[in-house]
Parts: sequence; C-alpha cells; structure tokens
Amino acid sequence: MYCKNCGKELKDNDRFCRYCGAVIKPKSQVPEADQTTVQTNTPVKEQEVNIKSSPDNAKGDQNKGKKGTTANNSLMLGIGIGIAVAAVCGLLFFVTQNKKNSGNEPAAAAQENTAAVQESAGEAAADNAGEEAPEEAAAENPLSEEAAAAAQESGESERHEVEEVDSITADTSVGDYVLYGAYEQDNSLENGKEPLEWIVLDKYEDSYLLITAEVIDEVCYNDEWDVTSWQSCSLRSWLNEEFIEEAFTEAQTFQISYTEHTDVNGNYTSDQVFILNPWELKNYFRSDSDRAAGATDYAEARGVYEYSNGNCWYWAAEAGADRHYARYVNCEGVILEYGMLVFNNSFGVRPAIWVEK
Repeated sequence: MYCKNCGKELKDNDRFCRYCGAVIKPKSQVPEADQTTVQTNTPVKEQEVNIKSSPDNAKGDQNKGKKGTTANNSLMLGIGIGIAVAAVCGLLFFVTQNKKNSGNEPAAAAQENTAAVQESAGEAAADNAGEEAPEEAAAENPLSEEAAAAAQESGESERHEVEEVDSITADTSVGDYVLYGAYEQDNSLENGKEPLEWIVLDKYEDSYLLITAEVIDEVCYNDEWDVTSWQSCSLRSWLNEEFIEEAFTEAQTFQISYTEHTDVNGNYTSDQVFILNPWELKNYFRSDSDRAAGATDYAEARGVYEYSNGNCWYWAAEAGADRHYARYVNCEGVILEYGMLVFNNSFGVRPAIWVEK
C-alpha cells in the first residue's frame, strides 16, 4: 500500500502516512452496536421448535400411504407446535410486561434489551481476544457483579504472581542499566514476560529516575484526534492503569513514587508512570544519539515503525504547535516540537518512573 499524497510505501494497518501525515484509513463511522447486534437470523425459541419437530417429520416419511397414521401425526404435530408457540408468546409477553417502562412498547423494549446485552458482551469479548467476538460469546449473559468482582480479583492476583525482578542496589549510579519489573518484549507469548531493562537518569538520596532502554509498546498519545494535553491524553491513563498492573508486582508498585508535572498551559499532574517532557529529554541526555532508541520485537510487531538505523519514534509529554498534535523524538534522537497527530499508530512509548529503595 502506498500513500496517495507522497507516494511512500506504508504498512497495511496504517491509518495515516508515516512520512507526510496524510490520512489513509480514517476510523470507521459505523456504530459498534450495528456490527454486533446481528448475530443470528433465527430466534432461539424458533430453532428449538424446529429441532423438536424433526423426529415427527421422519416418522411421517415412514408412514406414507397410511392415511390414519399420517393424519394423526399431522394433527398431533400441529397441536404441539401451536402449544409451543402459544407458550413462547405468553412467556415473552409476561417478561416484557414486567420489564417495560410505562409508555414503551413491549416489542421495542425487548429488542433494545437484547441489543444491549449483545453489544456489551461482544465488546468485552473483542477487547479480551483482540479480534471479532464469536456469536456464542456475544449471546452470553453478562456476569453478575459478584462473579465479575471475583474474576477481577483472581486476575489481579495472577498478574502479581510474576517473579519479582529488581537489580537496583546501593551501588547503582547514574548511567547504569538495571532490571526492574517485567513486560512482553520478544513477541513470544508462550515463554512469558521478560525483565524490563532501564537506564538510570538521575539519583536523589535513595530514589532513582529510570527510563526504559527501548521503546516497549505502540500506544497512541490519544485515542481520538482531539485537542489534547498530557493531563487528558489516553496514554497517561494507559501507563498508570494497564502498564503498571502488567509490569510490576504489588511490592514494586508500592516503591514507585508519584511525580508531579506542570505543562506550559498550567495543567498539573501527579503520576507514578509518565513519559519525559522535551526539557527533561534535553537535560537528561547529552546528545541526540543518546536520546535515540530502538524498539523491542513486541513493540515492532504491535506497529512501531523501526527505521533502517534501528531506531524509532516515541512520544514526549507536551502538546505540539497545534494541540491536536504531540511532540516526539524522531529516529535520530531529535525532539520535534511541531509534533505529530495524537492518534498516530506507529509511535512508541518509553515509560519513566522514580523508584524509592
């Protein structure tokens, strides 16, 4: 696939050109509900009636020529179907009458409830599996609150069972490479997470400022192309919710300090995990080449574009010339202040943390 604006070759999943920024594949405007509510063409109850009637139809084939038997079977089949249909109608009428609000039509209420359940279950299945939800998953009823809470608690316990990796010692100094936490890096999910490698950028008493040695994942600065600040961007939420849960044990999370930042527009934040702003990137790295970074195999597989020199783009915590853009570090280690579209999906992230020992 090639960009129609500049002619450069692109990847199939790119939504915009990596070189000139032209939009290639804007997000679909089709509501998710329209994509998930059509699951089957035949109502469940009607399917059950058809299945139950098939043995009688088979017997009818065996009794051809026997008028009495055929007539009796047909009469009994008709009565059975009539009773089943009447029972289904009665049940539906009873349920919708008890659930509807005054002034709503029963059929519309039942249809809205079904669509809501399918949409909710379909979205959850798609989020968990990373692909389109199967019909069976979309048809299931949501878990009860108690079951969902138990499942969440179980999942959190499993996440924190990861072996604790920590190579920071009293002799650790600025410029050292240390291991702390674990995250998928070799793109081989079967062998589990790998220890995260960090560069020590600063030390204050018993606290250490760390930044990942490589770009560790592909994450948009913000999920939507909108006026964005570090305070409001989705990347900040991802770092302090999903990433911190995935990469660190409970004990390690407790050792990560909260760091305060105020951007040029006066927006205040306090985060455990963050990315460096342009001024920090200039102060903590002596040169552009020191600031440049490559990507892990996992990050590259996720969509981070790696150049021929082995380096890639990664975000900086500050808006660009337009607040629909965010600043970043390019493959040469240069900080681009004009910025790039906040929803660019070929940029990576280098998390930073202060660890207190």
